[in-house]
Amino acid sequence: MEQEHTIESGLESRESDVEQIETQRDDIERRQAELDCALAALEKDEDLLQDLKKNEANLEVDKETLEIKRSDAVQQLELIEAELDKLSETSDQSQSVLNMLQSMGEDVTEGNSILQNRRTWLEECRRRVAELAERLGERYDEMGKLHEQTRTPTEMSAESAKENQKEKATECGDKRTCLREEAMGMNAAQQAYADYMSDRGYHYTAYDYAICSKDPKWQRLHREAFPDFYKIADHDLNFNEKYDWICQVCPDLDGEQAKKTVQAMEFYSGNGSDAIHWDKTKKLKETNEILHIFDNGNVKPYEGVIYRGLSFTSQEEAKKALRMGAFHRKKIWTEPGITSFSTTIGVAEKFAQNKGSWGIVLICRNNKSAIPFRHMSLLPHEDEVISPGGHQNLEWKIDKKSMSVDKKKRIIYIDITEL
Repeated sequence: MEQEHTIESGLESRESDVEQIETQRDDIERRQAELDCALAALEKDEDLLQDLKKNEANLEVDKETLEIKRSDAVQQLELIEAELDKLSETSDQSQSVLNMLQSMGEDVTEGNSILQNRRTWLEECRRRVAELAERLGERYDEMGKLHEQTRTPTEMSAESAKENQKEKATECGDKRTCLREEAMGMNAAQQAYADYMSDRGYHYTAYDYAICSKDPKWQRLHREAFPDFYKIADHDLNFNEKYDWICQVCPDLDGEQAKKTVQAMEFYSGNGSDAIHWDKTKKLKETNEILHIFDNGNVKPYEGVIYRGLSFTSQEEAKKALRMGAFHRKKIWTEPGITSFSTTIGVAEKFAQNKGSWGIVLICRNNKSAIPFRHMSLLPHEDEVISPGGHQNLEWKIDKKSMSVDKKKRIIYIDITEL
């Protein structure tokens, strides 16, 4: 009975999850349609177009977050399906025992009735699982099997692996590409991690993270490539663990303030990044709550290379930003407020390649202020670190001699040095 209660409870939770996912999916589709119409109508208005582009970027984040929820719901359904299989197998075994007892002249009417009721319940559970799977875009007859796009690396076919290796060999055959990667300061561990992602066709998205982060090899490579993250946490923290972490690094906060700080950091990692980033005068309470962590000085800055990806409408706009020093002083890059970087160049490249436009990847090798943020983020796959930016009058010097251009990726790479 306990097992049946657990399955029933799990199904009710998944039904609630699916309803929320469907509601969010409808909202995202509506927002996407509105954005598409607005973008088409305002192609010639650069200021409004830029605002819409920011909204579009936020929409992409929401899509990735929703895909993680959908993927998690599918995995939970597969676990329920596995439990149903076990219970069905147990019922078959019980039926065999009852049949044997019946052949010996025992009255097993009550036992058969119980098993019949259980079979009816199992069929109803499978029907509910099938319905939920279909609503999540999955085929019930493939439940419990890994699909082509969600196979673990060890289950990739030898043919696909060879093809990936062949493509990588072609890329590495370009001497200039290899030299550029070497110039970016990737150590052996980071290169091994980058090779892992490339060989398996992963692109540093939330969907990829939900898959590859479950692979023990990925976990080992990521730990070796980015050890500083694991000095804080060796796993993604839940809300209570985030709360405990805030209480440790900000001991002056009371319980309610610590809770609000956790919520502020989650808001920043979700839909609030733009609002907080451009909050120069610290009008938002979330901005002040996050800055309090920097003011305490109890969190050690990330030690290693960090990257920031920025997207522009054209190559000329990207070059203009560099010429003007982020629209400020020559050779000086500034940021208005709390600013995100990543310890993974692939993530920065993803942001720089937003919708195929030209982008910039800023490379800072002497980080002094940005702190690890992955363990507090709703999107840990972005391997994020955050800097207080303009709130601590930070500036970065642009090294124009380091600039390189990858025309295929449509990205300008350039070093910046924190002053």
